[in-house]
Amino acid sequence: MAQCQTAHTDTMDAYNNAVRARNGFLHRFEQGQVPDGPYTGDLLGLEPAKPTAMDCNTDPQRALDAYQRQTTQLNTVAQRFTNM
Repeated sequence: MAQCQTAHTDTMDAYNNAVRARNGFLHRFEQGQVPDGPYTGDLLGLEPAKPTAMDCNTDPQRALDAYQRQTTQLNTVAQRFTNM
């Protein structure tokens, strides 16, 4: 149960980090600091997905797995924004 709660916190942290990375990317884009590449348009339309709330009490393993998947996806999104 505690592991699931920690995973929830990690997922929310990853979401907030992805939002900050997107905001930084948009700021750099507005300042003309983002090279016009093949993925620039894709990133302009990309928004981090708000994590889906899971019930750690009912099915802790399922919730833990879902939170871990969401964290991985959000970290990948943040990395895409940061690397551009």
